[in-house]
Amino acid sequence: MRTLIYEDDLAAAAALAAVHTSSAGRVYNVSDGTPHRLSEIIDAIALALGRRPPRWHVPVAPVRAALRVGSMIDRRLPSMLDKYQEAAAVDASRIRRELGFQPATDLVDGWRRTVERMRREGRL
Repeated sequence: MRTLIYEDDLAAAAALAAVHTSSAGRVYNVSDGTPHRLSEIIDAIALALGRRPPRWHVPVAPVRAALRVGSMIDRRLPSMLDKYQEAAAVDASRIRRELGFQPATDLVDGWRRTVERMRREGRL
């Protein structure tokens, strides 16, 4: 599971923490508040790109075996799979509870807006 935050929501959270009187010396995790499975994130990205989500998945065991062989060329390869698979979810309840922060952008809309911006900028 992973938590994400859209860039405008992150900026809003930072601005809120900067001016809120009770935030001095506090550390806040910021997220959209929803832990997402990696498959949900991939589906949202595919939707934003106007593509079909992948219909098949490769089992981890054969990929790990191939990366072990590939590690003879680049020893970082197995750890890259670990990084891809690791959970990266944070608890953002403190900023919601203490400062009243509420993200405005959900997973699907965040990826849609990101892809639109990247296309306008010529990066896609």
